[in-house]
Formats: sequence, structure tokens, C-alpha cells
Amino acid sequence: MVVGAWWLLTPVLLIVVFFGPSNAVLNADEKDALLTIKNQWITTNFTSWIAGTDPCLNITAWRGIVCDALGEHVITLNVTKMGVNGSIPEAIRRLTFLESLDASEPDKAASTNIEGDLGPLASLTHLKSLNISRNYRNGSFPDVIYNLTNLVELKADNNKFTGNPSLSHRIGNMKKLETLYLGSNNIVGSLPAELWTLRNLREISLWENKLESEIPKAIANLTNLEFLNLHGCKLWGGIPSEMGALKRMRTLQLYSNTLTGRIPDTMQNLTLLSNLRLDQNYLSGKIPQWIWSFQNLTNLQLEKNSFEGSYPAMLQQTLSNVQLDCNYLNGALPVMPSRFSNTQKWDVDENCFTGQDIKERSIQCKWGASNAACTEYFASVANGACPPCPADQQPYNTTVCTCKPKDEESKTNTSAIVGGVVGAVGGVLLTVSIVLCILWKRKKDHAKLMGRFNPQLAEELYDPNWQAPAGVQRFKLSELSRATGGFDEAHEIGEGGFGKVFVGEFKDGRTLAIKRASGLVSSSQGMAEFRNEVLLLSRLHHKNLVRLEGFCDESGVQVLVYEFMRQGNLHAHLFRSTKRLNWYKRLEIAVGVAHGLEYLHSYADPPVIHRDVKPSNVLLDDNLIAKVADFGISKATDTEATHVSTRPAGTAGYFDPQYFIRQQLTTASDVYGYGVVLLELVTGQRAIDHTRISNFNLVEWVRPKLKEEGIRAIVDPKLGDDYPEDIYQDMAKLGLQCALFDKDSRPTMKEVVNILDTNLSNCIPPPPSDYSFTWESGDSDYPTKASGSASVTGASTSSYVSSKLTDPDLSHKKMSSSLLPR
Repeated sequence: MVVGAWWLLTPVLLIVVFFGPSNAVLNADEKDALLTIKNQWITTNFTSWIAGTDPCLNITAWRGIVCDALGEHVITLNVTKMGVNGSIPEAIRRLTFLESLDASEPDKAASTNIEGDLGPLASLTHLKSLNISRNYRNGSFPDVIYNLTNLVELKADNNKFTGNPSLSHRIGNMKKLETLYLGSNNIVGSLPAELWTLRNLREISLWENKLESEIPKAIANLTNLEFLNLHGCKLWGGIPSEMGALKRMRTLQLYSNTLTGRIPDTMQNLTLLSNLRLDQNYLSGKIPQWIWSFQNLTNLQLEKNSFEGSYPAMLQQTLSNVQLDCNYLNGALPVMPSRFSNTQKWDVDENCFTGQDIKERSIQCKWGASNAACTEYFASVANGACPPCPADQQPYNTTVCTCKPKDEESKTNTSAIVGGVVGAVGGVLLTVSIVLCILWKRKKDHAKLMGRFNPQLAEELYDPNWQAPAGVQRFKLSELSRATGGFDEAHEIGEGGFGKVFVGEFKDGRTLAIKRASGLVSSSQGMAEFRNEVLLLSRLHHKNLVRLEGFCDESGVQVLVYEFMRQGNLHAHLFRSTKRLNWYKRLEIAVGVAHGLEYLHSYADPPVIHRDVKPSNVLLDDNLIAKVADFGISKATDTEATHVSTRPAGTAGYFDPQYFIRQQLTTASDVYGYGVVLLELVTGQRAIDHTRISNFNLVEWVRPKLKEEGIRAIVDPKLGDDYPEDIYQDMAKLGLQCALFDKDSRPTMKEVVNILDTNLSNCIPPPPSDYSFTWESGDSDYPTKASGSASVTGASTSSYVSSKLTDPDLSHKKMSSSLLPR
């Protein structure tokens, strides 16, 4: 009987041993750390992470938290789409068992924005996965990452680090790395040799960095590599034969570089390839026949190169996208296979096939490698000669027809030969003319300089102890002069309170906006104020603020250098452009400006009042992401010096009316200006318009019309009926609330952000238009983990609200808090 009783108890004991007690709770210190992180780091109206509940036992109450099997420690922290903003809290150091941290932002227009040097991560020695993609904008590549030697996955792409960072050789310490995503980060220079020793790497994505180097032969060490994306990295030279060692490769993307030479035959070992993109290079020779035999290949893009030879007799059935246009393929003109529905998936245009119409070649094939006519090209490669090298390159290995960048000596010698020929005709006269011009210009410039700058102050202005802040470049005046053609009018793109604005093209390929003060410093105090302003501006880092790249304080000049925003300012898009900003893009811009101002008010140290919020101070990048400009600097009353002024710098129509009563500018003054901008986005009307007979002040025009006639009476006619009325009604009301006369009745920018973020998150963007940014192809910059994702086609104008709101009748209804997705 005793033995039988013991046998009956055995299962119970096993359950206790293997599964532990049912009342296990999270370590108290870790729970307190999570609540501190919530209070210090998460800025949205976040209803999860409820005090008094256990994160490991109440999963629904603690979004983004995963605990270990015993429920005693947090091992995963995911704060994606939680509105993370600011430096990583020190409290995260207490999550010592953390294995995965995801602070990425998949949405381009969302609000995640990590600041600081990521120092607190140093304590997370168990961390295996770190994702900070699309948000970290402060300074250079964070060194603390190199200390996380247990990382298996590192994703830090789309951060655009400042200061021309390069990867450290310390990356070689991260032996366990399998995934490395560092695309679009302004990384400069060749990659460290230690990177190619990380034999566990399976995925590398380094697209759109400024590597300006060859693909190293040491890449052969990475035999586990399955995904390699180096597109847009300014790579030169050839594809190394060592690439053939990567037999597990499935996706290889080397497009948009200046690669030359042949496709090496060793690459026929890459039989698992499903996606091969070598387009937009200067590759030449015949397309190897073995490529057409790859049975897993679905996407083949070789367009815009200098390939020759014939079209294959048969294509693999797996191929669903074939791009061969703008090459020099010849022979019989191929017929599109029946399985391809259109030429978007099969394109052989602009080649040299018999009977092919090539009249449009010079127009369609503007890419440097394929812009020559067929007869011209074949003449240049007759008798086995190599094709011409790209501009600024010279022959490297004529056996395989590769090229390399011209060295300075070669450039000098070439110039000397040309100069010698020209000089033989009229060298003496030319020299005399140049000397006379230089002497005249020096005399003129000296007189101009002496009239505005006291040379006795030069020594006083020079301060050897003052160090430029980290992350910004101290430009020489000669550099800026070269970049702008001597500050020529042809480079002038605008003029503001600080002075004239020029666009400059620099040797390293950068295009930057250069703001030069209209006057020179007349005292050491003026220079000290300017340098202090540079120091303050260097601390401001947010995706919705125009980034300060550098400055110049040489010889009493004051120059600020910013990132160049190619799409100009919002004022031009609203009131001058013939194109139409759609309803969604306007909402995105409103959200972006709000985030930028909220950062200045709430997170800048010290806080910053913009003082002149208006559409012309909202700039747009290539993707029409809004960035606030001209914060922190205004024109002083002294015409001989430009520096920080405490006097108001406002514009009629956007200026806070309370200032005339209180003689004081506050953050509420910026809120007023923002409210007017928001109304301009909704109505398409100017802040002040004397042709608007009923009321030339926009705020006073909107207020009665919105109340009496509704949103349709004020909305921009350019939008037609293509906008969500409820959302635009809310935007107009919010604009009026921001523009209330009583400053204490206006919302804060944080409150504005919360309202607009909610609206944006519940909207589905309309189909792409002229203003929409689209990728070059459907290829992703990263491996696709799953297929079969749904796509929305033929979306009607009613499809504004996110599909998370499952009731189709809610698409135009007021979105109360009870309807918002949790």
C-alpha cells in the first residue's frame, strides 16, 4: 500500500519540479524599472503597463513584455509604436536578464525618437537582439553597441548618423552576429576587415552608405551568408570571384553603384539565388548562360549596364520579373513570354536587337553605362577592347575590364596635358589677364572687408580653447566659397532673418544649405554669442527638425550649414505649386511639425521657443517629411552683427496677439503660429489675404464659417471631395483652439501631438500620387520573412480609417475613444 501511494504522488511532484509554483511573480526591481521606463520614456497616452498587476501573469495589461518560463524576469521589451522619445532611461539597466529590445519605428511618419549615446544598454550583457531602426538621430554610431558581444541580431538602419561615422574594428568582437542591418546611416569609408571575420553572419544590409570602396575578397569568409544588400554604396571595381564561395546566398542586391567588369563565372555556384539585382552599374560582357538555368531565381534585374550577347532560348518558369532594358543585347528581337502580363515585369527595350526601335534610347537610357548608341558602343569594344570607364575613373584591370577612381596625380596630369595644348595658343595673354583679375578682385574684396570688419579684433575673436561641439563640422570659409561658387547669386536660394541662404555642392558628394549672416561680427561678445548658438543648435536632434551639419566662424563671418531639403518649403507647395498635396500628406505634415515643436518645447535642453512658426519655415525632404527650420536664431537690430536676439521675430498673421499685451513670448506663442499653419493646410488659404473680402485674417475668416456652414465651406477646393470630413473638421477645430486669443486656453504641443497622432494612426493613406514617394521596385531592402501579405488596390475615397476599425460604416464617423484600437 505504501508503494502504491508513492506511485500516485509521483505526477504531482513532477509537475512541481518541472513547472515550478503557480504563484511565481516578476522580480520587484524589474517591475519598478518598467514603470520608471514608462514614465520617463513613453510619451504617448499609454494605457498599458498597469501598476498593481504582474507583467508576467497579466500579458494583456503589459503590452510588449515577455517574461522567462518561470515568470521571474523580463526577457523581451518591445516599445515599437509607443511614442518613445528622449534618452534611454537609466532604469533599463535593471533589466539584466533582457534578451531582446525592440525600439524601432516601422512607420516613417511616426514618433519614436531615441536620443543620447545609448549608454544604459551597456548593462544588458544578455542582450541577443537589438532593433533601433528609423529613430536614433543623435551623433555618430553608438560605441556602446560594440560591447554587446552576445548580440545575434542588430538592426539600426535608417538612422542617418551625423559626423560621417565609420564602423569600428571593434565590430569584430561581435562573433555571434547573424543579422546586421545598418542601411541608410551615412557611414563613410571602407568597412573594417574585422567585419569579414564574423562567420555566423547570415544577413547583411548596408544599403545607401558612402563606402566608396571595392567589395573585399575577404567576403568569401562569410559562407553562411544568405542575404547581402549593398545597393547605393558608391562601390567601384568588379564583383570579386570570391563571391562564388557564398553558396547559401538567396538575395544579392548590388544595384546603383559604379561596379565595372564581367559577372565572374564562380557565381554559378550560387544556385539558391532567388533575387539578383545588378542593375544601374557599368558591368559589361555577355550575360552568362548559367544564370538562365538557376531554378530558384524569381527576380532578375540587369538593366542599365553594358551587357551584350543574345537573349536566352528559354526562361525558367520560376522567373516572374526580368529587367534587361538599356543594355547592348543583340540578335533576334525576343517575344514577351505569355506568362508575363505586361512589360513592367518583362522589359528588353532599348537594346540592339534586330528590328528594334531604338529612337528613344538616348532619352530612356540616361544612365551613364548605356547612353551610347549601339554602333558607337560596338566600335568602342571592337577587337576585345574594354568599354570606357565611368567618369572620374580609370582602367584598373584590363583583363576583366574593371575600373577604379582616378587618383589626384592622374587628374593633375590630365589637366596639365589639356592645359599645355591650350596654353601653346594663348598662354601668355591668359596668364596676364588672370593676374590682373586676381589683383583687382583682391583689392575690391579687401576694401569691402575693411569697411565692415575691424582687423584689430581678429586676434581677440580667435579662441584656441573653444572646441566645436561633437557631431557638427567646423567648415573653412574657402570650403564654403568653393561649394557655392564664391557665394554666387546662381547658388542663392533664399533670404531670411539670419541672412542669405545658398545651396552648396561639396567634394564628398554632399549637397548642403549654407546660411551666411548679412553682416560680420563687430565684437568678441558677438562671436561668443554666435558660438553659444552653435552649441545650443548642435544639441537639437529630431527627425522633424532640420539638422545642423556645421558652421563657420572664420575671420568674423557667421555661417550655419544645414542639411539641404530638396522639396523646398510648405508655403511654396500650398500656394505656388501646380501639384496638389493630398489630404493624407497634409495630415502627415501637420503631425511632423507638431512633433518638431513638441521636441523644442519639452525635450530640448534648454527649451526652445521658435518665435516664427509659419509655412515657409517648414521644409520638406525627398519623401515630403516635414522638418521645422529657423529655430533659435533671429536678426539683431545692429546691422553690423547677427546673433541670438531676445526680441520677437514673428510674421504678421502668425504672431501671438498676446505679445502686444504682455511683451513676452512663450511656448504658447508657437502654438498660436502652429494653429494658423494647421488652418492653412486645411483651407489652402493664406494667413493674411487682403483679397479675402469677408475677413483678410484667416483665423477670423474660418471661425464663423466653420461654425455656421461646416468643414465643406472652408476646406481647400483642390481637395474636392477627396478627404475625410470628420478628421478635417477636427483639424480645423484644433487649429482654432491653438489660435485662441487667451494663451492659457490654448493646448500644449504635447496635447496637439496626442490628438493628431491618434487621427493619423487610424487613417489609411490613399493610392500613390505625383507627390507620393515610391520605391524603384517591389524589392525590399531586407529579407522577406513571410510571403502572401495582403495589398489594398482600388481604394476608394472612403477608405481613410484603418482596417482595425472593422465596421465599414465607421469610415466617415466621428472616431471616439471607444472606437480607437488598443
